[in-house]
Amino acid sequence: MYGQELQSAQKAAVKKFAKHQGLIFFYKGKSKLEQTEAQIVANFAKEYHMPILGVSMDGILFDSIPSKVNKNQAANLGIISFPALLLYDNETNSAQPVAYGFATIDQIEANIFAIRKDFTDLESVEV
Repeated sequence: MYGQELQSAQKAAVKKFAKHQGLIFFYKGKSKLEQTEAQIVANFAKEYHMPILGVSMDGILFDSIPSKVNKNQAANLGIISFPALLLYDNETNSAQPVAYGFATIDQIEANIFAIRKDFTDLESVEV
């Protein structure tokens, strides 16, 4: 797949998996980069109707993402670099990293597509 066809497949796959997936976004609220990334992640979650939970590492909460203060969630998931975006599977109660650091919506789509294609038959994804 190339260009537009790949992007269409990525969007279709993300829409399909969004029904059973959620996002967890670990961040430091004082960071300007992470404030910008929070808005990108919030827009992505809104576009795909995905639930999202923000986890603040420094106690600063964002209005754009439902958030709570970290209480060992990062350590329990092995998160040591921020910002960190994880894909949470409601059916298996497991999480997989999607992105560390700054990521655009296109990069988040591509990463979720790559993660999910390893575990799911993409032949059933309609483009």
